[in-house]
Amino acid sequence: MVSPPARFDSISPSIRKACKYRPKKEWTISWDAVHQCELYGKTIEQQNDLYGTSLTYRTHYLPEVNADTRTNLTPKKVTPILRPCTGHCGHSVPFSGDLRPKCVIVSLTSHLILFNVHAKSFIPNRPFIKLDKSFIFPTTSLHTLRTQAFTYNKHRLIVPNVLPPTIPILSSLDSYLEENLLLFTNNSINLNLNISSSLFIKNIFVGNRDLIIQLLEIAKQFLFRKKFIFYTDNSFSPIDVNSSTQTQMGFAWIEITDATPDSGPPPLSYKGALSFNPSSTKAEVYALLTAIIAVPDESELDIFTDSLNVIHTFHAVTNKLTSIRRKLKCNNHLAWRLIDTLIMKKSLIVHLHKVKAHSKDFWNDMADSLANAARQLVPYEINPTTLPGSLMTPTWASIAPIDRDIRKFCHNLTDTYTFSQFLGNSSLSPIFDRFPLSSIHWPLTRAWLQFNPTSDVCSSTKSSHNAFKIKALNHILPCGDVLTKHYPDLYPDNHIPCPVCNNHQDTNEHLGI
Repeated sequence: MVSPPARFDSISPSIRKACKYRPKKEWTISWDAVHQCELYGKTIEQQNDLYGTSLTYRTHYLPEVNADTRTNLTPKKVTPILRPCTGHCGHSVPFSGDLRPKCVIVSLTSHLILFNVHAKSFIPNRPFIKLDKSFIFPTTSLHTLRTQAFTYNKHRLIVPNVLPPTIPILSSLDSYLEENLLLFTNNSINLNLNISSSLFIKNIFVGNRDLIIQLLEIAKQFLFRKKFIFYTDNSFSPIDVNSSTQTQMGFAWIEITDATPDSGPPPLSYKGALSFNPSSTKAEVYALLTAIIAVPDESELDIFTDSLNVIHTFHAVTNKLTSIRRKLKCNNHLAWRLIDTLIMKKSLIVHLHKVKAHSKDFWNDMADSLANAARQLVPYEINPTTLPGSLMTPTWASIAPIDRDIRKFCHNLTDTYTFSQFLGNSSLSPIFDRFPLSSIHWPLTRAWLQFNPTSDVCSSTKSSHNAFKIKALNHILPCGDVLTKHYPDLYPDNHIPCPVCNNHQDTNEHLGI
């Protein structure tokens, strides 16, 4: 099985309640946006004030790039080595708490990323290292740590433009968290309700805060249960400018373990809306994701869905033999990777069942009506900066993350650009002037250009055929118009009649049209 390209979680140091805290052997890295470089350090002291600001003072360390005597190594193969800074780097700040370090740097604690180092007795690649007693050996390559720090810094600056500008900046979520702080502090029943975890519900999503509060509230009600039955559904339609619907995608689920049709209290339900990379499958995946987020750890879920695609992809993604490369080729892989992580970390047992759509199933029809209503809501999206195991997240035009096969995505962009350039080709104006673009059979045109009449993959005969097609398409065959243009001395009268009809001038336009 191919090893994943990255399995590193970017974890920041915990912010302590004490106003001063001195950890032992805490190593961190941060990104200096001014000098565009990474800063390594060993924590001396964490200082916290009453207003929530946490600063960390660190002994500054620099990469030692010349200690490894081997050559022709890739960045990840070079032995990672750090040495103390001598104080001439320009980053040092005054610090009276410890006079031993020659260079002390300070950073916001939330901007730091933890990493581990080897014990002093362990020296990797000893025969190739010019040893010094001050050397420190991280367990992760410096290239990877630098990439993590840069990506973490960029993620903090990402503004999710995918969400409509009408999203209100509410304080209701902060108030809700304050009111329930005791429940969310070190919650061991549901990982997604632990406020100190990167998988806390508030950290996973960005956008409509009311939807986040609703999901937190439902997760609270599920805390002391272990078995759940969900019906999920989605709603997807093209945007109509004359409609009041805000988004193309809506999703919903209902939990029916203790519910009966047409009697008793209505079952617990949840609905949400999405806006980027619209598809019915994406909405169904988010319904599955939010249901998994809401249940406590070590629960068993039976989920009924009318999407066979979601069921097949679920089994592929959660299969332990599926490599990270294959997962990254799935559409909506951000949500799928999060689902796989949550099932593993929360020790969930999830069974998916196929239900026929629009078959007058009472619960499925109820979920469908909720999903249709959900398209009236303000949307939200996954916050890719908190997704575990992501070394980097590609984004499109700073709008939103690309959560599909990056090669196919780039291939589609290249095809679109090439086709746009093709339409702007002045040599094709005789065709476009006579025929509207909608009347041209473009797939057949592409098949004609790519057709190989020979059995050869590469030969002079095949090259001749390709040259003829390209010249014919661009109206540059050696007809009379081209000959008189390039050889005016040979054809002074500037007129060569067509050898077939003898009634018109011999031109590419006459030959082809």
